[in-house]
Amino acid sequence: LDAVTAALFFAFAILLYRSAPARESGFGDAERTDGGLAAFDDLSLPGGLDRYSESFGGFFPIFLLTATGEFGDKTQLVTIGLAVQYGATSAIWVGEMFAIIPVSLANAYLFSTFAGRFDMRLAHFGSALLFAFFGADTVLSVVTGFSVWDAFIGGVGGLASGLF
Repeated sequence: LDAVTAALFFAFAILLYRSAPARESGFGDAERTDGGLAAFDDLSLPGGLDRYSESFGGFFPIFLLTATGEFGDKTQLVTIGLAVQYGATSAIWVGEMFAIIPVSLANAYLFSTFAGRFDMRLAHFGSALLFAFFGADTVLSVVTGFSVWDAFIGGVGGLASGLF
């Protein structure tokens, strides 16, 4: 199972690296000042769902899109791998939720504020590096029994407990 978890981390690192935008990429004329793309103006929700497109200020369709998109994403797959590995399934899920909710809120705020000034190429490479680190750390843990991340978290936890 550790090998599968490490393989997932490495696969996501490679996919992020390969999907990084080109140096001079941009949307050009398709970009709009209101945050959307002109190419998506004619799209609508399937079937009878189109009548809900403006529900709660657009919250309902965005919520459905996000909830549906979360099935099988990287975080969910890695969480499943960790839950199976450590056996504390509900604790790992709760921990993930406590982490992902504030991170998602911060992400929404930061993206809406700084999207035009952010280097997406650098973000892809930084994310790929982070996934590669966790993949390598998982392999190191399997081979030697030592985890850099666990040691770091243990040190931070020790410092935090010393403060209280």
